[in-house]
Amino acid sequence: KCGSKKDCLMAAINLCGNPITPKQLYIVSTCYVLAGASYRPQAIEFLNKYINVGAVWEGTPRSNITIDGYTINQLKINKASVYCDLGKAYEGEYQFDNALISYSNSLKCDPSYTPAISYSADIYVKKNLIDSGLNFLKSYRNSPFKDVRLIASEKTKELKDKKSKGYVYRPRKRKKDTTVSQP
Repeated sequence: KCGSKKDCLMAAINLCGNPITPKQLYIVSTCYVLAGASYRPQAIEFLNKYINVGAVWEGTPRSNITIDGYTINQLKINKASVYCDLGKAYEGEYQFDNALISYSNSLKCDPSYTPAISYSADIYVKKNLIDSGLNFLKSYRNSPFKDVRLIASEKTKELKDKKSKGYVYRPRKRKKDTTVSQP
């Protein structure tokens, strides 16, 4: 009965009522993440609530899986993903220090979680700390995970290129709220 993706996401959020269980918090936080930029503050709020209850619910996969010869625990990947979603929401709100903390927490859950490595490097660029970003990436050069070494190498090239060109991050101007309130 939903007319759009956003309508479906909002309906799912409404079905959860006042979310307090881990499953409800997972559903609501995921819906806000998927709803997009205008729902980032709510995504941040409910991702933090979900993390505070352990970032797991009974439906969270817990088995070990083997990918490219590496055994990875699905629970750790899932938690890493939740922290990464939180980092992206903070990043979109220009809260770069909080984003970096979230990506760091993601990597504590799963040191092979490449999106957190890539996004962390991007944050250093956005903070105009390219050398710090290069030092961060250097720590992943000898990772036992091939994908981690690959992403670290690619991002190192990207950051070195930006540094050589004198890149300076300048945030975009935010759109002003143009809605007119009704009396």
